[in-house]
Amino acid sequence: MLRYLRKLDEGQDAIRAELGDVKARLTKIETAVVDMRRDVVNIHVDLVRLDHRLDGMDERMARMERRLMLREDA
Repeated sequence: MLRYLRKLDEGQDAIRAELGDVKARLTKIETAVVDMRRDVVNIHVDLVRLDHRLDGMDERMARMERRLMLREDA
C-alpha cells in the first residue's frame, strides 16, 4: 500500500510541475494578447490622426483651387 501511495505522490508531483509550466506559458500568451491589443489601438489612433490630417489637406487644397479659380463653387 505504501508503494502505491508513493507512486501516486510522484505522479502528483509530475502533474504539479507540468501545471506550473502550463501556467507560465498561459501567462506569456495572455501578455502577448494584451500587447497585440495595444498595438491595434495604437494603429487605430494613427489612422484617426492621418484621417484628420487628410481632412485638413483637403480643405487647404479646396481653398487653393478656389483662389486659382480652378474650382467653380463658391
